[in-house]
Amino acid sequence: MKIKLTSFFLLLICTIYYSVYVEPTSIRTKQLTFSDDRLNSNTPIKLIQISDTHFNNKKDIDRFKKVVKNINQMKPDFILFTGDLVSDIRKFSYKNEVIRLLKELNPKIGKLAIYGNHDHGGYFTEQYEELLTESNFILLKNEEKTYYVQKQKVSFIGLDDYMLGNKQYNDILER
Repeated sequence: MKIKLTSFFLLLICTIYYSVYVEPTSIRTKQLTFSDDRLNSNTPIKLIQISDTHFNNKKDIDRFKKVVKNINQMKPDFILFTGDLVSDIRKFSYKNEVIRLLKELNPKIGKLAIYGNHDHGGYFTEQYEELLTESNFILLKNEEKTYYVQKQKVSFIGLDDYMLGNKQYNDILER
């Protein structure tokens, strides 16, 4: 029993360490190519997805400056932010810096976002929406946004967070 309890606490400590010190500082880039014979264009559509920034302090803001520079150098058509902007809204005091950085993201066509669970927690729901709107993102909550790119219809469906958001998305999924 003592070994199981010790193993449990060791696993718990490792998980906490990873979630606080490793995962928030990890930046991963992966390029995927999808092909579809129905597309009438040889020019690919470039999407960049950002997620789980979990801004909490000045160090996070400074690190994100490099991310913004790298993303803009890739010249994406779309930037998609998939939630969890801030870790703890009670400690978040860098709103203006985050807005400035998110405004600097410069895709050719559009910036879209959805809520994550951290974006709803701690009464941050409305602040998150305002912050993204001020940063020129379109926040999708159980909605579809369609663009025409190179004469092709490109649609994005954004669902609200499953745990804390409005789970009324049957209508959008049945289309």
